[in-house]
Amino acid sequence: MAAWQFDQCIARPGSGSQQFALSEHLRTVGERASSHEEGIRRDLLKLAGLLHDMGKARDSWQQYIRKLGPGVHHAFLGSALFFYLVQQEALSREDMRYALFLCRDIACHHGVLDDLGDDPPWYGGWEEGSLREMDLEGFQRFIYQTCPRFSHFPTDATQLELDLRKLPRVWRKWSLKALSGIDDVASALPWALRGPTSALIAADRFDAVNIQPDPGINAELAEKALAQLEQYIDAEKERVSALGGSQMAQYRQQVQHDVEALLHQESTPITILQMPTGSGKTLVAIKAALKHFVSREPGKLIYVAPYLSIVTQTADSIRRATGLEVLEQHHLSIPELKKTESPEGPLLLMESWQSPVVVTTFNQLFGAIFPRKAQESMRLRALHQAYVIIDEPQIMDSSVWNMFLTMLRPLTEEMRAQVFIMSATIPPYRFAPGLDSLLTVVQSDPLPQSAGRFVIAVNSEPKTIADTAQWALEEVTENGSCAVILNTIADVAQVTETLTGQMDDNTQLFALHGAMQPLHKAYQLSLIKKAMAEQPTLVIATQTLEAGIDISFRSILRARAILPSIIQAAGRANRHGENSRARVTVFDFIRDDGSSSRHFVYRDAIMREETDALLIPGPIIEEPDIPPLLTRYFDQVFERNRYTTGLQRIIKAARGEWSAIAGLEPFGQDTFIPRLPVFIPLGGPQNEPYLWIDDATQALMQGFNVSVEEIYQRFIEPGFLRRLDFLRRKQFLNLLGRFMINIPLKQGLALTEGNPDLSVQRLVDVEAYSPHLGLGHWYIRHAQDEGVIL
Repeated sequence: MAAWQFDQCIARPGSGSQQFALSEHLRTVGERASSHEEGIRRDLLKLAGLLHDMGKARDSWQQYIRKLGPGVHHAFLGSALFFYLVQQEALSREDMRYALFLCRDIACHHGVLDDLGDDPPWYGGWEEGSLREMDLEGFQRFIYQTCPRFSHFPTDATQLELDLRKLPRVWRKWSLKALSGIDDVASALPWALRGPTSALIAADRFDAVNIQPDPGINAELAEKALAQLEQYIDAEKERVSALGGSQMAQYRQQVQHDVEALLHQESTPITILQMPTGSGKTLVAIKAALKHFVSREPGKLIYVAPYLSIVTQTADSIRRATGLEVLEQHHLSIPELKKTESPEGPLLLMESWQSPVVVTTFNQLFGAIFPRKAQESMRLRALHQAYVIIDEPQIMDSSVWNMFLTMLRPLTEEMRAQVFIMSATIPPYRFAPGLDSLLTVVQSDPLPQSAGRFVIAVNSEPKTIADTAQWALEEVTENGSCAVILNTIADVAQVTETLTGQMDDNTQLFALHGAMQPLHKAYQLSLIKKAMAEQPTLVIATQTLEAGIDISFRSILRARAILPSIIQAAGRANRHGENSRARVTVFDFIRDDGSSSRHFVYRDAIMREETDALLIPGPIIEEPDIPPLLTRYFDQVFERNRYTTGLQRIIKAARGEWSAIAGLEPFGQDTFIPRLPVFIPLGGPQNEPYLWIDDATQALMQGFNVSVEEIYQRFIEPGFLRRLDFLRRKQFLNLLGRFMINIPLKQGLALTEGNPDLSVQRLVDVEAYSPHLGLGHWYIRHAQDEGVIL
């Protein structure tokens, strides 16, 4: 007989006299998870909520939670009992499929989202005798009271175990029937968005830490924010005019007015806005979102950008422009320490996007739509009735573009989200099936010739390392600021080393690339911005510099890449039109052995070939000519390769093979070589060991009472992370991440001990890391083909 009666079981340790009853937790999760469903699916999702933690009713788990015994698994039991109950029902094929997916969700609701296989999801974790540890009579009473439709099962543990042993055969029969009939994308889409998964996980996590979902932006909040936004826009116009860019400011004002009039007429769930770079797309999008919430149901405003640098800048801009609370969420963000019942609360609020405005990265949005872990799926609930702004989508890898677009259909239909996609040029969307009827395209008037901020020229002569260094010196001397953007870290390091010693005392030289520790890179950027305001400045960088960094150069030399990357680089030239037109020069960079490094980064031969067909020496490309040029580029690339093979992966996922799309990356890294996290035990150069460490990092280090070197020592210390509560553990891992670089596996193993027992390796030879070049000078000698680390 069970030691604990069902109504005495707890879900988590109490606080003082307060007890957290398991029955209450299960009841709450069942009700909240199923609140958006109807009919039989509401009953099924409610049952999943009631059973997801039923394994905690075992004596051994109750011993564990009271610190009287070791930890035990619990998810397998709820999964098995769920299928036992639902297989008694006469369900349609679609509802059988729904039930199978929920059974899988219960089994992995604390870990990786698995595939559906021939064996039931609880099969590998089943522990004999687990039912004999439960008060089955109390469990039956609970189910009868909360969901009487599914309360028919024996209360004799031996009989129930015998019944459960017959289920694998029934599981296979259901799988054969339920997972058939999904033969195309249209039939797959409703099953490829993990809405029920998200509802179950969010309900569980929110109740566990006793927090309520943020309701988002209502009409009153939206109207107040709109009024403040108008004042901000007027102030921005005056600021840009004061910089000397009055013509650009006037164009922005006119084009924003015209576009807003067109957007007011939109009635489809997806809007595509095409406006020139620097014309104020973000402000237009924010205003459109706020107007949406004035007349629609409340929801969250979710702004999504390709890179961390854009996220940080935009989050600050939205705060200042609207006065709204803004949550910034990415892999290095730390939750605000708001008062919650549980230490996990602040982190959960951040990870599940509980704020009126959320500013995040493509990676995090992909984690919501293509989750690999149960925890990531929580964000999908935040997309319900949300206004989602997608900025600069052309930076996505072409191989995932159609998959992403295709998934917008269930996002708008099932989650009732409004999607706003904006860029100067959008890649073709006609190859995403079924999207045409859902979208409206709004195009602004082109930038007038007189308002162009830069021109693009193509140099006819290949440039060596020495040639490039000499050319860069001439450009910075003539123009006052120059950026040289090269394709690989080794290229950047070689040109920078060549320039070192050639600079006069009045000119500042900086290197910038992805093989720099995050703190070091941020410090370099702050120095670059300061130097450019005071003296001639030369920056040698990889495409990291293209990633939305708000710096304006008078001259840019760009090694030949692919056209979208070149246009991104051009966006760093004379950004506000504050000076006469800047010049962006594309050139062929060759190494001393005569080879090109371009293909190490830009691996798609079609994209390289179409770029070369459009960028030829001679003609000058004016800024207003860029949108039609990019349109030609994308049309020609997609005509040769429509990148639709990924759509088959969506069909596989809908058939239960979730791993086909789980963890999909926006920049295509899932198809590239694996990477290794490497800890760089430095906070600055030897004579200033804390130079790069910002205030937030310093506060974290003080909170854990660690030096830079001790951070890694604590990480590998046996039991250290387990001794921390949930939030403190996340804070420590965040601190660790501030000193880490994700390096291609081959190079990471060469730089570290390569201990297979450690998830993060430590740089063995700190001399390999330079205060001026990061790991760049090591790459010159050891990794000429490394490509780019963003």
